[in-house]
Amino acid sequence: MSRPFRTIIIINSLLVLLFIAVNYGIWSQFNSNGNALGFSRWNPFWITDIHSGVLVNGNWMALSGMVIFPNFPFWLFFISTAINLYFVYKLTKDKETKPNPS
Repeated sequence: MSRPFRTIIIINSLLVLLFIAVNYGIWSQFNSNGNALGFSRWNPFWITDIHSGVLVNGNWMALSGMVIFPNFPFWLFFISTAINLYFVYKLTKDKETKPNPS
């Protein structure tokens, strides 16, 4: 396997692992309490998870909590797409400049 392809595979593997780790963190936040009453707001920059209360043993308990964290999966998608487009451009550019052995 040539060096450029090895680099591409390693970088894409790291991006996939980072994407999985960040998604797991978001899933853990939203699945942390099934009895909580709350809502969330998503935008390209932030994810806001607001808890207003929780049901404990059939009793309603007021709870005021908010978690705000960056929307990393959204931006990782665009970063990985840009990196892969760069690799495609670089590979086609290298292929055009190399002479064909005849």
